[in-house]
Amino acid sequence: MIAGGRRSAVGPRGIATETTASPLAVLSGHDSQPGPAPGLPSSIGRRGVSDDASPESREALFWDLAEELYADPSVTRGTMMGFPCLRASGQYFASLEKDTRRLIVKLPRERVEALVSTGEGLAFAPAGRVFREWVVVPEVGEERWRLLLGEAKEFVGHR
Repeated sequence: MIAGGRRSAVGPRGIATETTASPLAVLSGHDSQPGPAPGLPSSIGRRGVSDDASPESREALFWDLAEELYADPSVTRGTMMGFPCLRASGQYFASLEKDTRRLIVKLPRERVEALVSTGEGLAFAPAGRVFREWVVVPEVGEERWRLLLGEAKEFVGHR
């Protein structure tokens, strides 16, 4: 849920959007995501990838960060619903949206609800079905994505 009674939903071709909806309980205590690199505008991450970055630059950032995760032998590349993704110990934990290449990560349901409620995330709902433990991250940022990827990897590793 986003302030003002807005929530994320899925538009054409499975792309996350925002729609007006009735308010749900807002969770708190999960606002630990960092902002942009010091001295950079809020729309630019450490590698200079802005929120309106091309799908190609978003994908490049994702795979650059994946390289760091491969240091853990449990992390592998795989496919999920026909799209490249990251797995830890056989469990899917991260991918990219088909068209926009926005980051998608698997997190505890409460964490997903918190990110959606603050507008930091959008519900992941391919074909109209909401996946409650998955969130789309609309903003691009190297450190933000690194932390969310690590959080997702830890989440699936402890199930």
